[in-house]
Amino acid sequence: MLDVDGIQKLEQELNAEYGSATAAVMDVTNEQQVSDVFAQLRLTYGGLDILVSNAGIAPVGPIHDLSLDTWQRSLDINCTGHFLVSRETVKLLREQESGGSLVFVGTKNIPSPGA
Repeated sequence: MLDVDGIQKLEQELNAEYGSATAAVMDVTNEQQVSDVFAQLRLTYGGLDILVSNAGIAPVGPIHDLSLDTWQRSLDINCTGHFLVSRETVKLLREQESGGSLVFVGTKNIPSPGA
C-alpha cells in the first residue's frame, strides 16, 4: 500500500528544508507509470543524479499457506519494480553522459524477520 499522505508530508518537509522537492507516487510494477514519472522528472529537473530504489514488501506466513497471488505480487514489487526504475534511470544517465548512482535498499526481514 502506498502511503500518499506520508509522501506528501515528506515532500513538504524537504521543501521547507531544501527548497526543491517533488513527490511522485507510482506503482513500481506498472511500466507506464514508471515511464511517466521519469518523463516528468526529466521535465521538472532536467535530469537525475541518483536513484534510491526502496520499494518492497515481505509476505508473512508459512509457505504452505502462501497464495500464488501473494507470491507473484512480492516478485512484481521486489524484483520487477527495481528493474523498471533501474532501466529508466540507466536510460536517463546514459543520455546525460555525466554518471550517477543507483542505490538499492534491501530489507533486514529476510535474515531477521520481525513480528
